[in-house]
Amino acid sequence: MSRMSVGAWTVDVAGNRLSDADATIELEPRVMDLLVLFADRAGEVISKEEIATALWGQVHVNDDALTRCIFKLRKALKDDARQPTYIETVSKRGYRLIAAVSKDTQTNGTPPR
Repeated sequence: MSRMSVGAWTVDVAGNRLSDADATIELEPRVMDLLVLFADRAGEVISKEEIATALWGQVHVNDDALTRCIFKLRKALKDDARQPTYIETVSKRGYRLIAAVSKDTQTNGTPPR
């Protein structure tokens, strides 16, 4: 999958970019990996441990690394942790993508609708 839409954003996975009507934002590769993980499991609660394993493999990272990654993704999406439209914190359990996701299966480079 090279393109998808998440809420109002068009996501260029291979290019590590988010675009909306106003801007195009470059994401760090790990932050893009986090967005793809959320999109693949949209609506599901994903535990901090599952996220850490998906992003860092068997390398042990502390909660600060994960928190920074979530923060960077929320900032890029212009999301508010207190009133989320994209990433919801589920207390004591993890995080969940609550925005609509549409995956583009076309290969001609046309953005998803």
